[in-house]
Amino acid sequence: MGVLTERDLVRTGIAGLDAVLSGGVPRRNIVLVEGAVGTGKTTLGVEFVYRGASVFDEPGIIVLFEVSPAKLIRDAAGFGWDLPALERDGRVRIIFTTREVFRQEIQQADSLLLEQAAKMRARRIFVDGVAGMGTDVLEPREAFHVFVEGLQREDLTPVLALEAAALRDGSALPEESIADTVIRLSLEDVARASVRSLEIAKSRGHDYQMGRHSFRIVDGKGIEAYRRVQAPRVAARDRAAAFDTTKRASTGVPGLDEIVNGGYFHGSTTVVAGISGVGKSVMALQYIAEGARRGERSLMLTL
Repeated sequence: MGVLTERDLVRTGIAGLDAVLSGGVPRRNIVLVEGAVGTGKTTLGVEFVYRGASVFDEPGIIVLFEVSPAKLIRDAAGFGWDLPALERDGRVRIIFTTREVFRQEIQQADSLLLEQAAKMRARRIFVDGVAGMGTDVLEPREAFHVFVEGLQREDLTPVLALEAAALRDGSALPEESIADTVIRLSLEDVARASVRSLEIAKSRGHDYQMGRHSFRIVDGKGIEAYRRVQAPRVAARDRAAAFDTTKRASTGVPGLDEIVNGGYFHGSTTVVAGISGVGKSVMALQYIAEGARRGERSLMLTL
C-alpha cells in the first residue's frame, strides 16, 4: 500500500491503538467499531473524540441515542475525561436525539448539525449506535450508504458504533462493506477471567497490524491496547522467501546426498523419523554444520 504522511492520518490518541493501526486511520475514513454489548464500543468512540479535542486540536461531536449525556459525562469522569470543560470551550458537543431525527437531519441540505460542526471546526464525530438507521423505502445497505454520505459533507472522520452478536455465521454485515475501517471488539471468558481483544478487519487505503490484539479498559485512563508480538517483515526475509525450489541443500552427511540426489530441495520440509538413539539429532546437527560451513544461517529448536 502507499505510504501516507502524518497529515493524511488521524491518530486516535488511544494508548496502543495507533500502533495497531500503523499510525492511525486515513482522514475521513468511515470507521466502524463493532462488537457485542459490553465490549467497549462507547468507551472507544468517546475517547476518540476526547483525545482529538484535548490532544490534537481537533474538536468533535458525540451523538447519543440511548445513553443520556449525564450518564456519559459521569462515566467519562471515571477515566479522567472532563467533557463539560471541553463543551464550555466549544471543543466538544454532545447531542442526545433519536435515530430517525438524526438520520433526517444529516441528510438535509441546510443541516443545523453540520452547520454547527463547521462553526466549531469539528474534525471528529462519534455516533453511538448506527443499527436501525434504515428506512421503509431503502434497503439497509443503501440506507447506511446515504447516512455516511451525509456525515462526509463536512471534513469529518466518523467513528460509528454497531452492536453485533459475539458469534456470527461469517457473513459480512452491510455496514462492513461500506465502511473504510472496521474494528471488531470482543470479550471472552478464558480460564475464569474475562479477556478483551480487538481486531482490525480492514482499513481501506492504509496498512495495519493483522491478528487479534488484547486491550484493557483502565479506570482513570481509558483504553490501553497491546499490539500482538510478531516478527517484523524486513527485506532479508522477503529475499529469503524468494528461494529457487529447483536447487538443493546438502544434508552434510557423506553418502546421503547421493541417496537423495544432491540434498534436500530448497523450501521443502523433511521429516527424519526413528526410535530414540538412532541418530536423528546427529543428522540434524550435521545438516546445520554444513550450512554454516557454506556461510548459511540456521536455526535449531529443541523441545
